[in-house]
Amino acid sequence: MEIPLFPLCSVEEKNLQFLFPTVPSTRLNLGSDGQIKSNYEDPYINIKPLIIHVGVLSWVDAADRFVLSIDGARCLSGTGDALELDVVLNPSRSALYRIETDLQLSGATFRQAYSLRLNSPLMDAKTEELSEGVCSSIAGESCTIDQQQDVVVTIYSYDRPRHLLLLLEDITREADRAELKVHVNVIDDNSIDCVYPAQHDNVYDSDSKYENDLREFSIDQGSSQFDLICPSLPRFRRVLEILGRRNWKFFSSRERHGKKRYWHQVAQAHRLLKGIQTRFFVFLPDDDRLCEDFFRKAISAWEQITDMNKASLMLHVEEKRAKEAVWTPLKPVREGHVYRIGWVESGNFLCTSKLLELMNYSFPRIPSNRWDQRPTLSSGVGSQLSETLYKAKLGMFLTINSLVAHVGNEESKMNSDLRASEQLNTYMFEDGEDALEKLLKEPPSVVATLATKWGRLRSLQSVVHSLACQVDRIHVYLNDYEFVPAFLRGLSWVHVYRSQDELGDLGDTGKFFKAGKFHSQYVVTADDDLVYPPDYVDKLVEFIRRFQPPIIVGLHGIILREELLKPQTGISRGYYASRKVMMGTGTVEQAIDVQILGTGLTMYRGEDLPYLSVRSFKLKNMADVWFGIEAKRNNVPMVVMPHEQGWVFEVAGTTEDSLYVSYTKRRLADKALTEVVLKELPWAVLPSTLLNTSTPTPSST
Repeated sequence: MEIPLFPLCSVEEKNLQFLFPTVPSTRLNLGSDGQIKSNYEDPYINIKPLIIHVGVLSWVDAADRFVLSIDGARCLSGTGDALELDVVLNPSRSALYRIETDLQLSGATFRQAYSLRLNSPLMDAKTEELSEGVCSSIAGESCTIDQQQDVVVTIYSYDRPRHLLLLLEDITREADRAELKVHVNVIDDNSIDCVYPAQHDNVYDSDSKYENDLREFSIDQGSSQFDLICPSLPRFRRVLEILGRRNWKFFSSRERHGKKRYWHQVAQAHRLLKGIQTRFFVFLPDDDRLCEDFFRKAISAWEQITDMNKASLMLHVEEKRAKEAVWTPLKPVREGHVYRIGWVESGNFLCTSKLLELMNYSFPRIPSNRWDQRPTLSSGVGSQLSETLYKAKLGMFLTINSLVAHVGNEESKMNSDLRASEQLNTYMFEDGEDALEKLLKEPPSVVATLATKWGRLRSLQSVVHSLACQVDRIHVYLNDYEFVPAFLRGLSWVHVYRSQDELGDLGDTGKFFKAGKFHSQYVVTADDDLVYPPDYVDKLVEFIRRFQPPIIVGLHGIILREELLKPQTGISRGYYASRKVMMGTGTVEQAIDVQILGTGLTMYRGEDLPYLSVRSFKLKNMADVWFGIEAKRNNVPMVVMPHEQGWVFEVAGTTEDSLYVSYTKRRLADKALTEVVLKELPWAVLPSTLLNTSTPTPSST
């Protein structure tokens, strides 16, 4: 018999909204009439053809296969269309399905998954799988680990996707080197800024029960749980990609816990580990880096401890804590290849199930009045854990050398006031001081800045999303926007300036509104009509580090031909006709020293241009020239980085109002630009200086 479809919440109709990377949202309506309806609107006119194919896997019980057939899929163009799919089902019992949607763009495939429960009239529906337990898997799959592991790593994370990515790369490298089965759970404190429906209880601050508020996200799923909107999820795109390749897990909480509720986040992380078959557990913060041969050395140190009551092995050595008692009376005492200590932190340690069993795979509540008199106190998790192990007469130990490097001292996300005076500096790093210094430089802090004009709202979203996972902060100057776009509101990593509230319409000069005030190692200047590749910032950083500072690097370069700009006889050909251009969206085969760089595609060190100010740009919509003048006056070379055509590309539909399309605007701009550059003659090409002489010297022609 045919039976109706029901969403997981068992109401007659519910919207499921999900996001693809770099692709606009799609909404599916699941109705009790047995139909799935998909309405798709494509603001990215350049994406053609766009094919949506819906397929369904069998229910969770793999031994009882069932195929759900869906017909009626067809191509959708960039103008928007609707897709209706009829679904016919005949299961003999209630079942949970996983539906996957493949979206194909220019040869690349993005996959989106969501879950669907079917309640059969022949048997009672069972929904405990997702309504109870520590977490929900948006795709309807189990949140637990299926197979035997050697090591399960838990990473506590908040608002550091670039640090987290490097740590995950370290774990991947070391797991392969040691030939171990390693699983990773990332426990995120809602860095992705998900907004959940209102809930008529306050379990958040209740002594009576713990709320299980973790949700699992993956690169396949995006933010697909019903109407869940997670505007900062694009920042974690590369993190989700590396996790997805190994079936590692990313969980994010409903609300941010901060330090006052960190105990609850730890409790949930512990519950996820119950029942897992593994030899070891490792707990790390997201701003750690691993030494070479990390797993072998950590396990070897553990196995050399003869105490049968050993419970924890700290992996991070701090000079102060390596010599003093912390939280309990026990002072560090060397025992063979380790120290016996009286403390353990919430992270940076290895243990077995003995520790988690003592904690009942949970964590006790820490009263909120802990901070009433001393608001700078830490979370209390480390002290609580240490005291519990001490009272149970279980052994706590510390490696002689630090097997992890703490690299996040520049900005503590939980204890900023405390860390301002008490930094967690790594001591006795296993790989040596030179290796530590190198790790401390990664990832470098990067800020992006751009200006946008009204009419480029949709392209602006493309730009922001393409840079979100590559930088720490984005500054956006809105010229004559009536409102702040929804995708920019309320995000800690986006700083928005409205022209009406600041210096008025500055045109492209608005991207330099905060110039000279960025507290960042590198500054990326961007445009509101370009989409940047995932490795854009990494490649620019790698390139700029080859040169002696000060230096400015970019993709779009200009060399002025003075014989045309100011000929000995006749009239000037004007600015535009006197340029030799290395196109940012085209191919440039070798590094080239230039006089002017296009400010939509540049990077510089913040310390190299401390004098730069928005006041340096005398006329708006001439940012490239004024930026070149500042570099010229301060003897800062400019270099174009080699790149392939299409590596950076322009958002379709953004050229119609540009200077290049409007002859009148172009002619007026050419006159103004010509006057400015003539006043700055002569325009010599400043030669860049390479730090490594084995690298080819940039050309000046």
